[in-house]
Parts: sequence; structure tokens; C-alpha cells
Amino acid sequence: MSVFDGRWLWVLDTDDCGGTVNVVWLAKKLGHGICAKWHDGDPADDAKWGFQDKFASLAQQCELAGVPLNAWGYCYGDTYGNLIKEADAVVDVLTRYPNTGYVIDAESEWENQWGREWAKKFGDRILSKVPDAKSRLAYCPFWNLTYGHSLYPADAFSTYCSVVMPQCYFDLAQRKTRADREQMFNKMLEDYRPLGLPIYPIGEFSAGSSGVLDFIELAESAGIKDWGWWLLDGYQSSAQLALLETLEGPDLSTLRYEVEDLKDTVVNLKIQVSKLYEMVERVKQAIS
Repeated sequence: MSVFDGRWLWVLDTDDCGGTVNVVWLAKKLGHGICAKWHDGDPADDAKWGFQDKFASLAQQCELAGVPLNAWGYCYGDTYGNLIKEADAVVDVLTRYPNTGYVIDAESEWENQWGREWAKKFGDRILSKVPDAKSRLAYCPFWNLTYGHSLYPADAFSTYCSVVMPQCYFDLAQRKTRADREQMFNKMLEDYRPLGLPIYPIGEFSAGSSGVLDFIELAESAGIKDWGWWLLDGYQSSAQLALLETLEGPDLSTLRYEVEDLKDTVVNLKIQVSKLYEMVERVKQAIS
């Protein structure tokens, strides 16, 4: 089992999704986990957004609801001289939340002659602080490595991570037809499979209901069972989310556990009611 197994609703800002209670309720309803933002670059620079405070509230509610939670952050490498601060932000969340994974959102800033060196320094820093971090680290790169991304250090990130989550965004890539989307999805697999990591792609709500359906069908036909959705913000009442509920929702094992819990609750209530009746009878006898 990996902390990244399953299906995920990505969240940028819980306030934009109706608050943490609503986010957790939607995830529970769908049988998904939540991947919520932890920081953007140096955490000191984005403190005004309150990502860590909102994450803490989300973590508390997820634990109560039994909803899996992972963190993600946008990382700029050493573009602004903050690589160590960014790595320490990862260490922070992995340390505070031992059952939580972290997804490195590393994009164009890493595509330069120093990118692989930065990725090594980044990974080494995290592992020096959290030796078992690899099993709790993933990265989410562009959907391909071929078209203009030859400098992207995917091989270096793969050394430190246990999962790769390519951003297979049909809308962003302007893939409108099923054939174009299939070509895109297959190219993603072709580029990332040689790295040897499990591929848990991320789909895009802005591609519409047809994009959501195509993504699911293409993933399932490729034998992929685990993926995520960018982005819940603004789509918490969308046709796309309603479609997911129709197609997926909690699996039967989850429902079975909930039914068993309900049965236990009913049994306990019957016991309490029986004790109450016994108490009433004793009171009647004492009065008479």
C-alpha cells in the first residue's frame, strides 16, 4: 500500500471550495482522498494565504471522516535561492503528519542546465531529515518529456520519489477529440514508463464532462486505477463532479464497512435501551 494509492481531489484553496467541511464531505461522498496545497515556494512568502493553517483544519476533519489526505506544493528549485527552504517545507509536512504524502509540483523552473543538480540537492535534503521519505514522495511533471521538455530532470526526481503524477490536462493541451486525447495519454505513458515508477496521472475538470469520461476510460484501458483531478476549486457543484459520483462513488468495500459500523451502532443502542428498561423496572419496584 502507498499513501498515493486511490483517487484524489486536488485543492488549491479550501475557501474557494466552500470551506474545509465541504471539501471533506465531497471527498467522502465520492470515495476520494484530498490533495491539498501546503506551500508555494518559501513558506514564509505565502504565509498570508494561510495554507498551513487550512491544511491543519483539513487534516483534523479528514482523520475524523476517514478521508485520506496528501499535501502538495509548488517548488521553484533554486530559481530564487530558496531550494533548501522549499525542501524543509516538505520535511515539515512529512514530520507533522506521519501518514501523509507530499507531491512535488515542479515545472518549468527546473528546466535548465542546473535542474538535475537542484533535484538531487532537493531530494538529499529531504532524505537527510526524513530517511524513509521516498515512500511518501511523488512528483507531478508535464504530461510528456518529448516536446520541449528534454531538460526536465524527471530521472533525478524519480530517484527520490515512489510515484509520478503527470499532468494530463486535455483542456490545457487543447485536445478536443477522443483521438487527440488518446494520443496524448499514450504519449504520456510512453515517456514515463521507462522511469520505472507507478504512473498516477492527473486529469482536468476544465476539460468538461467529456474530458472526464475520456480520461477515465483511457486510464482504465491502460490498466491504471489510481489518479487525481485538478482542480476542485470552482468545480464543487459541477457536472464533472456529478459525473464522477455516477461513475465511481465509494467502492463496495467502503460501503460494507459503513454498514457493519451501522449494525454495531444499532446493537449498542438496543443494549442501552434494554438497560434503560431494566432500570425503569427497578425504580417501579422500589416505589411500590
